[in-house]
Amino acid sequence: MDHILHIFRKDGRRHWPEILASLVLLALYAHLNVHPWQKPDYRSFLFGRLFSLKSAVTPVLLLFWSFMIVRVVQSETLVGDRQWWITKPYDWWKLLFAKLFFVVVVILLPLFFVQLYLLHGEGFSIFRNLGGILGTEFALSVVLFAPSFSLAALSKGLGQAFLGLVAIFLGAWAIYWVTDNAPSGNMSNFADTPQSIQTVLLVSAIIVATLFQFARRKIWSSRGLIMGTFSAVLLIGHFTPYGKYVERAYPLVSNPPARISLRQPNESIGGHTPFDFSDNISLLIPLKVSGVAKNSVVLVDGMTLALKTSDGTQWSRGWFNQWLQIWSEDERESLSYQMKRKDYEKLKGSTVQVQIQLALREYREADITEVVATGSPFRDPRLGLCRLGTFRTSSVGTVECLKPIRSPGLMATFDPKQAQCYVADEDYAGPELTPVHAWLGPGDNGIPDPGVSPLQEYSIYFSQSKPWVPREDSSGRSTLVRLCSGTRIRLARPAEAQRFRLKLQLDNVPFDALVAGSF
Repeated sequence: MDHILHIFRKDGRRHWPEILASLVLLALYAHLNVHPWQKPDYRSFLFGRLFSLKSAVTPVLLLFWSFMIVRVVQSETLVGDRQWWITKPYDWWKLLFAKLFFVVVVILLPLFFVQLYLLHGEGFSIFRNLGGILGTEFALSVVLFAPSFSLAALSKGLGQAFLGLVAIFLGAWAIYWVTDNAPSGNMSNFADTPQSIQTVLLVSAIIVATLFQFARRKIWSSRGLIMGTFSAVLLIGHFTPYGKYVERAYPLVSNPPARISLRQPNESIGGHTPFDFSDNISLLIPLKVSGVAKNSVVLVDGMTLALKTSDGTQWSRGWFNQWLQIWSEDERESLSYQMKRKDYEKLKGSTVQVQIQLALREYREADITEVVATGSPFRDPRLGLCRLGTFRTSSVGTVECLKPIRSPGLMATFDPKQAQCYVADEDYAGPELTPVHAWLGPGDNGIPDPGVSPLQEYSIYFSQSKPWVPREDSSGRSTLVRLCSGTRIRLARPAEAQRFRLKLQLDNVPFDALVAGSF
């Protein structure tokens, strides 16, 4: 223990400028975030873009922490022929624990107290959220500090560390590209087992390579372990049959909780000519929907599309993510799908048979409560601290909230006609206003999210199911979907009822009418 404290004190004396800068940045972060809803002071930046000091301080703080970890670990370099520390009475594990102790005392401990300060400032319970704060710090250590620690141990100086950082970004991009371009890789998040294996392999390789480098200082063996694991992760990402995982998670059903069918497209749906320089073409698939229960919502998570022409030409592609919500008031919807230009050129001008599969989830309301929105910020056990959105902040149809650790999953509904600020417009010719809904998916999978702030800012956005365009009549009155003081909002916890898959088909569809354009 004496050796560990001796190394820690030596690092504190040598790196006091970095320690001081870290504490100043953390204090600045706390000062700027003690009032999360305070309007930020925007200032001009390069190329005419705007930024605020509040939005910039968090990434600067994270980058500086990574830099400081690299500097501290490389004080006793583990690479090259200048490893003077091995001639001292140091055991490698004591050196390792001294560096870890530095990270805990200089970074994690001050951050912990700042997070408690921010929680207390907004009136949230400290003891009730203590486990969540420790979880976010552990996740931040795994995601940011462990790779920074390993990068420092496997590099000789700041120059090599910078090259290693570039390699990390290129490697992350390569994993994303390989996975996204695999068949149905766009829905890789449903392949739980392969993704868990990839995560465990990467984290284990980082930890083992760091320990091996401290213990044996064989740099090429340690780097080879990282590269070998990275290659294995790429192979898993490329060869995983993601489509089978999707179909296993969403079984075919004969009696679905919603009636969904394909409808013939028209010019208002598609029929646009894509730009010649674009490589990706967007197709819009129109749907007719009905039959969703009043207290339920059906989510379209993914779609696969197959096209067949009368001369036998066929085109198909794997599963693609979708983000469509179907409520009981909905009647017509459309889904977007991507196609390469070379495939578009083969099919344009033809008549096709459209075959699609949809992966869907049904959620039903549970633990139903009601909250009355007030003009001033109000509290709710499920929502946290909330306020009504305004024209100045975001939208008159939005509730803005703060919640410790993570935002809640919920289904929210309110009837615009029951709002005290609703004014009917007799001359308004648009569709009648119906109850409007908001959806926040249940994202609590038991794994804490890495982060600096203990408070999650989120918005409950109420959108209309039916198309609507506001306009004012001669008296200046208008029909608006808006929230105001006294509005009663129905809240419920989304309980998953079932997952299911549908197969749909429509013949004699003009292919050009499906084309929505390019991006």
